[in-house]
Parts: sequence; C-alpha cells; structure tokens
Amino acid sequence: MTDLDSERTHNLETVRKFFDLMHRKDIEAWGDLSAEDGRILVFYPPAGFGNSIDGKAAILGPSEASSVISNPSIRS
Repeated sequence: MTDLDSERTHNLETVRKFFDLMHRKDIEAWGDLSAEDGRILVFYPPAGFGNSIDGKAAILGPSEASSVISNPSIRS
C-alpha cells in the first residue's frame, strides 16, 4: 500500500465515522473529529443562528452545532 492509498483509506474511515456519529447524535465524539480551528458552514441556518460555527470549542460546546445536529428539523 502506498502512502497515498493509506491516506485515502484514513480519510474514508474518518468520513464514515463522521456521518455515523452524526447519525447517532453523539455530539461529543463527533466534535472530537474537528481540528482546533475547524469550521462548520451552515448553508441555511435557522433564524438567530450564524452561517458558520468556528473553532473546536464552539463545535463541542453548548452551541449552534449541537442544536442543529440534534434537531435537524429546525428551520428558519
């Protein structure tokens, strides 16, 4: 296996884990996948929410990310 194949395999496993954790609404483990300077773009934010969630602390904290992920039916 080449370095490129290994990196691709790692990336695919991370993406699968990302969606699995989001589906299970395991916000803490899901947020742990984020880099310290990670950013979630929210293309259609509900009223009162920003269009991005910036930084791991905001992603993991009692924030917009957990509200939107745990209740995807929120609409503006």
